[in-house]
Amino acid sequence: MATYLLSIEGYDMRGFYSMEEFYVSDLKGYYESIQMNLPILYYDGRNAPSDLGPWIEYFVRIMALAFEKAVISIKNAAIELDKHIGMDNLSKKDRTLLIYMLKRPN
Repeated sequence: MATYLLSIEGYDMRGFYSMEEFYVSDLKGYYESIQMNLPILYYDGRNAPSDLGPWIEYFVRIMALAFEKAVISIKNAAIELDKHIGMDNLSKKDRTLLIYMLKRPN
């Protein structure tokens, strides 16, 4: 849901990277964060989460990692272009991302 809300506001990764990749690599942290320190049983208060902090902190950290990975990819592609090896030698993913970022309005 959070990823969808970001995408409709223009903060998606356009298929280049997904935060889900990071969730899968850290399943323990993911499940601990969505637990939000709630009791296991519904009638013990699980139905009324009062502290969304653990999930928000985890989500923002994962979002930052995904965007940092995209920035690194763009910088690496620019370095390769600087070396005059041409775009043909870039991976398809890096070439597409570089073209997208160059065409995107500031």
